[in-house]
Amino acid sequence: MANSMIPVTVSRLFNLRERFRIVAMDRVAPRVLKIRFKPESGLVRPYHPGQFLFARFDIPGLPHSGHSFSISNPPGSTYLEILVKGTDDRTLALYDLATSFPGIDGQSTGTAWKAWLDYPYGSFTTDGAGTGPWVFLATGIGIAPFLAMAGARLRDDARVLILWAADNRDELAGLEELSAVNARRPSIRIIPILGHDPMWTGQRGSLDRQVLEDLAGRELADPQAHYWICCPPSVRISLVRILKNLGIPRKRIRHQDCAS
Repeated sequence: MANSMIPVTVSRLFNLRERFRIVAMDRVAPRVLKIRFKPESGLVRPYHPGQFLFARFDIPGLPHSGHSFSISNPPGSTYLEILVKGTDDRTLALYDLATSFPGIDGQSTGTAWKAWLDYPYGSFTTDGAGTGPWVFLATGIGIAPFLAMAGARLRDDARVLILWAADNRDELAGLEELSAVNARRPSIRIIPILGHDPMWTGQRGSLDRQVLEDLAGRELADPQAHYWICCPPSVRISLVRILKNLGIPRKRIRHQDCAS
């Protein structure tokens, strides 16, 4: 997953494709876009929080290539949202084009921007996770699937800990949404961990063993706790190894690769 994108083979794309209008493109962080789509059919197909979609954009000046992105809004809405981080030529071009977004009806260009979406895919969900606490581990744009998970309808006794690492606070795209969720559900805790922000007064460092022991000690001691990881491959490999060394069985760990 580059910029919250999942690696896939092109031959799998668009088996269930559907045309959507792009109704919003907002720059929410440096090199990060939030894009909202509404289906021309008027209906969003059912999906589980944590699943992803394939998108092929129909935008003037942008190559018609497919990418995969985590769905970042919870089910139950009349739209789909994704976060896109500019990490390569195509996603950076999309970020640059956001300043020319014509709106829903194409006011400035006469042509509304659209996209073909194919969804839902993936098993990176909370299905079958039991009644214990949930721990979400993310770096940077890897927070995208957890925005959908945290915002979804959870059982009343759900305890969720979100440890979210980034270089600085500018990379915390989605923090406002998570803070709003936390205000409604105090049992969902969000702890940003910043590595290079001189003015930051909160938790510093990175997602390593010491941080897990310091911040997730209660969850680590709970034999019913489950863990989800959305990080670049190198960080994911390290976190899986740390959790296993701390006695967490592999069956209680789910992971998905993403860009930082």
